[in-house]
Amino acid sequence: MQATHESYREVLDDLFRLRRFGVKLDVLGPRRALARMGDPARGLPVIQIAGTNGKGSVAAMVEALLLSGGLRVGLFTSPHLCRFTERIRIQGKEISQEEIVSHYRRVRAEAPELTFFEVATAMAALAFASHSVDVAVVEVGLGGRLDATNVFDPVAIGIAPIGREHTAYLGQDLDRIAWEKGSLMRPGVPTATTATDPAVLRVLRRLAEVKGVNLQVYDRDFGVESAAEGKLRYHGPGGDLAVLPPPLLGPHQAQNAALALALVGSLPTHLHPGRPALLEGLARVSWPGRMELLCSPPLQGPPRVLLDAGHNPQAVQTLLAALEGVERERTLAVVATMVDKENSWLLPELVGNVDRAWLTRVQYYRGAEPAQLLELLPARLRPRAVLCDDVPTALDQARAEAAPEDLVVVVGSVFLVGEARAYLLEEPTDPVKVTDPVATR
Repeated sequence: MQATHESYREVLDDLFRLRRFGVKLDVLGPRRALARMGDPARGLPVIQIAGTNGKGSVAAMVEALLLSGGLRVGLFTSPHLCRFTERIRIQGKEISQEEIVSHYRRVRAEAPELTFFEVATAMAALAFASHSVDVAVVEVGLGGRLDATNVFDPVAIGIAPIGREHTAYLGQDLDRIAWEKGSLMRPGVPTATTATDPAVLRVLRRLAEVKGVNLQVYDRDFGVESAAEGKLRYHGPGGDLAVLPPPLLGPHQAQNAALALALVGSLPTHLHPGRPALLEGLARVSWPGRMELLCSPPLQGPPRVLLDAGHNPQAVQTLLAALEGVERERTLAVVATMVDKENSWLLPELVGNVDRAWLTRVQYYRGAEPAQLLELLPARLRPRAVLCDDVPTALDQARAEAAPEDLVVVVGSVFLVGEARAYLLEEPTDPVKVTDPVATR
């Protein structure tokens, strides 16, 4: 077992080195590489999900719906929180370190030219094939048109809300970003979107018209509303349903649930989980670190802790909106970000909406120092801030100061949430921290 663990660490070390090659938007390379490995992705039905915020939550919801129907399901998402194995799930469980080592060695031996995310995508394809999944749910990495996940053949495509992100790769203008993401649409493949920005919708509708795609638009062709007994009333592809809502915090989750139901509702009959599975499937979704409310147990007593990996303006606004529905006396925050992140808006917005904030640093080479974060706050907000050298100490101090009815919010970085979750729940973590080159910027 020790040898296996050492091999897994070697894989993580090598993945970390691969990050230096950055991002390569080119789907032809991964396709050729997979062809040399026997085309493990060929013929596999895939539900592909793109967007800026919410795509991971939608992917997890689709997985839950399909699992409820008795299908054998694979899931590929990014980035991970604590362990690289989280990125690839089979039947709702992350694959083993042994599988990571096996798939990684094969990909690197047969396709040494691939970049970090291309390698991870190829590994997911091999894992899906080795487990003979009936259907896979795949979260798009960056953009859409040239993303490595286009090695898969989608039977349905979802596009979550689109905002400005990764402008160095996708373009500065929102319509250009929408074009990059929307261009993953394929002729004849049913597509649904919860994008509501008029500029984004104009681009998506034009692309759908040119490509011959039946584009289902939220609040026009499908949607949800509150129903009796705490249920959601869904209408759209697959028919009308009164479903149990997902156990995820925030009003935006209803919109995510609508997209998940629309995607599943558009599947071919042999892949459709069936109406009974849809009624309760969303209630089984689990998506750690994304608007995740931890109570006692599994926490050792109060206060409650809310973990959210959101790290861009849209995600922070969504978090603040979600907090309006949480009863609490005070809000205490633990905040950390990356040095290469645009924090001039993020930090004041976060700290300005809480009673007290612990500014700390994640154990990663790009983690910003607490003093750097403090400098970004206007003078009126600085008295609310406490500087703390590491995440565990910040969590301990915030929880010690909090009353039972208070809420501790952990936000600002995927790395921060991963560290916090591992510390609070005593979760195992990877010996080497590695994530996508642009995932936390």
